[in-house]
Amino acid sequence: NSGARFYNANTAYSLSIVPKNMTVSLSFNATLNEITGGNSKTYGPTVAISRSFFEKKLRTTFSSSYNNTYGNAQLLSTIMNVRLNGSVTLRKKHNINLSTVMVDRESRSESTAARSFTEYTGTLGYSYNFGN
Repeated sequence: NSGARFYNANTAYSLSIVPKNMTVSLSFNATLNEITGGNSKTYGPTVAISRSFFEKKLRTTFSSSYNNTYGNAQLLSTIMNVRLNGSVTLRKKHNINLSTVMVDRESRSESTAARSFTEYTGTLGYSYNFGN
């Protein structure tokens, strides 16, 4: 009953190149938020490339997105993220993965609530498969 409406649309195309164990993907995402007192839109493209090596024991993925956010038809910010992921499987049951992400947000607004920043995140993980 708040009158808020949220819409999200995504379209994507993936191309698998089987002899090279590689997949290339392109996508476009759009989000529209309609709330009392204003509207906001965020949209932009994403590109991703995945490739497996060493008999598919090592899998790598690179992806990047670029989005613009608008509030009441005014450009508020641009956000770019870059991701690099890798995972290796050892002896069919052990998996080690490393993920790195860089997010760069540039504020286009005078508002103090929307500040520019660059953020780096890294994650290292281990998993064990108990099944066959």
